[in-house]
Amino acid sequence: MNAKLIIQSVVTIILLIVSLPQIATATPQDVRTWKDASGKFEVKATFVRVDGDNVVIKKEDGGELSVPLNKLSPIDQGYVEGRRSSSATPKDDNPFQPMTSQPKSSDTGSNSADTSDPTVPKSLSVDFSDCPETTIAISSWQPDLEEQPKLSLKLKPIALKPKADFFEKYVRTAVNPVAGKAVITHHFSRHGKPATTRMEFIDLQTGQSIANASGEGLWTALAIHDDGERIVVQNVADEESTKGQLGTVRLRGKKIVPLDLWKPYETMSDAGKEKIVRFCRFINDGKLLTLSQNGRVVIWDFESRKPVRRFQYHGACQPALTNDRKHLAICGGDIFGIVNLENPEANPSVKKAPLMNYWLSSGFSPSCKRFAAATMQKLMVWDVESGEVLFEGKVPGIGTNGNLYFPHEDFVMINNDKLVEYSSGIKLWRYHGAAPVNISGEMAFVHLGRDGGKMLPMELPHPKAMELLDAAKSQSDLFVLKKGSKIGIDLNGVPSQYRGDVEQSLKENIERKGFVFGNDADVVLKAAISGPTNEAVSYHFAGSFVVRQFNSTLSIDYNGKSLWSSRANNVPGAVSGRGKDVIKKQLDKAGRQPNIKFFASAQLPDYLQKPSEGSGSNRDAQMLGSSAIGINGIQD
Repeated sequence: MNAKLIIQSVVTIILLIVSLPQIATATPQDVRTWKDASGKFEVKATFVRVDGDNVVIKKEDGGELSVPLNKLSPIDQGYVEGRRSSSATPKDDNPFQPMTSQPKSSDTGSNSADTSDPTVPKSLSVDFSDCPETTIAISSWQPDLEEQPKLSLKLKPIALKPKADFFEKYVRTAVNPVAGKAVITHHFSRHGKPATTRMEFIDLQTGQSIANASGEGLWTALAIHDDGERIVVQNVADEESTKGQLGTVRLRGKKIVPLDLWKPYETMSDAGKEKIVRFCRFINDGKLLTLSQNGRVVIWDFESRKPVRRFQYHGACQPALTNDRKHLAICGGDIFGIVNLENPEANPSVKKAPLMNYWLSSGFSPSCKRFAAATMQKLMVWDVESGEVLFEGKVPGIGTNGNLYFPHEDFVMINNDKLVEYSSGIKLWRYHGAAPVNISGEMAFVHLGRDGGKMLPMELPHPKAMELLDAAKSQSDLFVLKKGSKIGIDLNGVPSQYRGDVEQSLKENIERKGFVFGNDADVVLKAAISGPTNEAVSYHFAGSFVVRQFNSTLSIDYNGKSLWSSRANNVPGAVSGRGKDVIKKQLDKAGRQPNIKFFASAQLPDYLQKPSEGSGSNRDAQMLGSSAIGINGIQD
């Protein structure tokens, strides 16, 4: 295949450019609303320049203000940082540069601009030789998350362009709350027709669609820079030589300017497994975080594309960022961990977790105090501060192998549309007809049709759903477990020397929750203790140790079906004192017996919904209600 055909077949997201006279996008001269750090004061003005530790802005009446950067809101600080980092770009860039996925033959591998052919964007190389790798191992649990900021943007419904064709498919929405921008990607692929990509650019601050363009090729927007202009895209076509390739484009006036092409994992020893980028987000201090399909996390200095930190997790891992973008939570395989992204000296907090493989999806709750993950096997919810499991198990009647969102501290949304109160297993509501989007802890839905569409912010659960939930909890036939219910105890999984203590702990727990103990009950509380096994654990100030680990598990069964479970072990999450001998004595003491206190302190659910009888093929099975989301919002 000649070079011309290759270029035509794989790069044409930037052929959007040739049809862009109609695109109106944010420019450095656009008026925006600036807010101070307290959120009490604001002014409409345009960015002028950065002057030392101050930013100069021009008000609508022409007057200029010099404002200390540290007095601005985090969103405005991010915007200024983006403007600062991009201010050196020449003003006379050719906006009609096509994007090629093949490096030029004269490419030296340098990341400096190649001006020999202004129609070809830079091809960047990657060097990991000076990039340290953080070791991931079971360690003390000290995540040290700060109180998370609330989204300062006031989300508004945003009118979207209609689908260009019946066969056009919505792919995903990339969001950067700091920049106040979102990019919606659509693909069109039909036999006999060239594959095309359409992207729509959204200003979340003004509530407007500000750009809409399409061209040949399959590219997906992954992340938006804090400057609200540069967008990282990925080639998702099946061409083996270019699949997974990343590119950077930039909004400028009414044009999209291609800036560069690069393969972030091409120099890895097992590059074939690292090729696809599964997760990509801009974080603080002008850095970009990527995750490969093989579980390789890399933090990049975005301007130079220099990798500054990396670590390896399980290939099935799935991460999520805290709202302040300072910590990364990640789980997969048999671990759950929190990594401090701003302090490389801080040891990651990593705990052993129940095995989680295949189709993994995860997310933080709005406060980031809880973290949930779902696979085809189960749903897991953790308390982030303690690292303890709050919920583990299947949601009866519903598979959990689709996307997961965490829109409320007490509810998760699984498979893109089903809202579940995880502590009780109550399948509350199905929201269908639109694609969900998480925007820094707040939810929105993207509804698209031939006649137009909307991005709709929405509080979940909506008031009607909560009203029905309150009413449902008074129905005697909906739940197998609620206050006053009879519950039995099964100690067959507990070694005989611990049974007396475990039984007493469980009876106290049952009474405290308002249930009634009775061995003839249909609902059974099953306890088990396994181990000990020798496990490695490390504490960042004292080194690594081998501990005797017991696992304590608790589950609730109804007529042989497991509805709820939780677990804990006897390994201390943190230890006190200095010196290996002091720590070893503490661990030896903890390793003498299992965690019996867990059976008294485990938070049993207040309610458990009766499981459905069928296989769960009915997608609305046992949902308390269902709503279609249309262009005008919820349609009950």
